Amino acid sequence: MRYFYLLGGSALLIGLQSTLFRGLGFVPYSIDVALVVTVYCSATSGFLAGFYCSIAVGLIEDMLTPGALIGMNMEIMGLLFFFVYALSKRMNVLRPLVLSVVVLLLSLCKGFLVFIFGILFVKDPMSLPTTLRFLLPQMLTTSLLSPLLALALSLVDRHRKDHSIRTLR
Repeated sequence: MRYFYLLGGSALLIGLQSTLFRGLGFVPYSIDVALVVTVYCSATSGFLAGFYCSIAVGLIEDMLTPGALIGMNMEIMGLLFFFVYALSKRMNVLRPLVLSVVVLLLSLCKGFLVFIFGILFVKDPMSLPTTLRFLLPQMLTTSLLSPLLALALSLVDRHRKDHSIRTLR
């Protein structure tokens, strides 16, 4: 049931962001909800359940983002989950400063992976500096607001009756 709440809330936030921010013209400053949920799942879930949740969040982001290649964010979230899961075994990645730095580095990795997948699957891809320049406002916004989103996710986990999250170090 926990993952249903995480996926439903993620779908709601991504859907609101893609319609509301597009209407207001704030698309570059949207939060990468899927990335923050992937970090949160990798720090608080078991391996397989967190991996499946990360892939599902990536697929939801692919479906709700206009013009996205279906499956690209799903693959990226799966790859980033492995890194954050291994990192979460060594340190608490949910501390605010650590989370901001980790999300910023993962956003850079995601930009690089978007560039690589663009070369492989898009007929006329953008260059790496252009891709990173377009993603820079989203990277910074996500990095700064990721502790607040992680706090909201932890509050949802804390107030459920059937919560069974892994103990945070």
